[in-house]
Amino acid sequence: GHVSRSAAAGVASGRASADAIAKQLGYSRSTLFRRLRSESTSFSIVLDELRRDVSIAHLKRGRTSLAEVTYLVGLSDPASFSRAFAR
Repeated sequence: GHVSRSAAAGVASGRASADAIAKQLGYSRSTLFRRLRSESTSFSIVLDELRRDVSIAHLKRGRTSLAEVTYLVGLSDPASFSRAFAR
């Protein structure tokens, strides 16, 4: 939905915070979380799924290092990347 598209743009730009996404959609933070709950999901689940999808796409192309992908999806280091993928 709208949240996923906005969050995807946020992941790509490094601004994938709940506050930034809510503002981009014209929602308050609480409205964003309420809408996600009504869809039986959460911001962290949507963000994790997007990070996974973006990471897989970059790694399949084979032109981006793991360190670069880690940075591109907004994680602090390769260990964080590994933990995110273990979920």
